[in-house]
Amino acid sequence: MNIHPIVVHFPIAFLFIWGLCEVLPVSKWFSSINWAPIKNFLVVIGFLGGWVAQMTGELAEELVGENKLVNTHSAFAQASMILFGIFAVEVIVIYIKNKYSSIYYKFGILARIIDMCLRLLQNKIFRILLVLLALIAIFVTGVLGGAIVYGTSADPLAPFVLKILGL
Repeated sequence: MNIHPIVVHFPIAFLFIWGLCEVLPVSKWFSSINWAPIKNFLVVIGFLGGWVAQMTGELAEELVGENKLVNTHSAFAQASMILFGIFAVEVIVIYIKNKYSSIYYKFGILARIIDMCLRLLQNKIFRILLVLLALIAIFVTGVLGGAIVYGTSADPLAPFVLKILGL
């Protein structure tokens, strides 16, 4: 039984909406809303759901069989998880740092390295580039997944993406 198509859509939606909230000025458009907890929820739950989707995808791969299209879909799914995972881990580390700061700073050089990484992620240009890469990765993953299930001509963007990827 293949439950991958059932599991995969919510993480994609959560992560895609989170990415849009990161690159678009939603906090200026809707300034009365505190976006931080909403975005934190979207990226952490989206990442955890993506992890489940990735596990079910590996099971589905056994049903479909390996081929170049499936392997490329899997590679883009993994890239998506790594990129979005960076931001999910950022949320968790900031929570730990704020909640348990006395313990956090006992880690000395490790805490300083983590702080450097957090500062890098706060660099607006770097952050937007990473988010855009994550959005592109999840978009391509979805297009390839659709091509696997529905064929290469069902989605009007699939032939274009497949041509770019040489598939």
